[in-house]
Amino acid sequence: MSQPDLSIPSEAPGLAQGREDAPYALYTIVPLSDDNLKSACDYMNREHRELTDQEPIHPAPKPHFAGRPLRDVFNYHLELGHGGQWDPIYFLTITTPDWRETGILLITMSNKPDEKPDLLFTDPEQASLEIASMDVGNTTWEDKLESNWGSPRDGLKKGTGPRGSEALQDEHMGSSGE
Repeated sequence: MSQPDLSIPSEAPGLAQGREDAPYALYTIVPLSDDNLKSACDYMNREHRELTDQEPIHPAPKPHFAGRPLRDVFNYHLELGHGGQWDPIYFLTITTPDWRETGILLITMSNKPDEKPDLLFTDPEQASLEIASMDVGNTTWEDKLESNWGSPRDGLKKGTGPRGSEALQDEHMGSSGE
């Protein structure tokens, strides 16, 4: 199986403003059934649900992008954010069938002039809490880059997750990280 193209544009032109209670969209670039995608959301929302009785992550209206580059998801999400029903800033993407082990890709579109769109792998069990923490300003994207499993943009070198960045680097970027 070839490695997925995880490149994204360096800008998100015309990014919509977020709504405080808008859900975060989940996509997949690997073949997953609707039931498996819903199960992934349930898994990612578990800790958030236990603390707040809310489930902030939901499958996007059109979540399936199997075999397509992440850029296609990015462009679709940019349009989806204009409807006001979904959070336009953050979204998640499943990039491997074994996402519980390799992590979930978290993407920020960024709405600040000095920031650019970026991505990192994060622990699926913590995904909903981590996005919510950034959304309310308790933590920053930079904090997440230092404490998560790493980013394809930096060869996953900063990853400190429990499953280690080397496995992620091999899975997503090839053993050389390029």
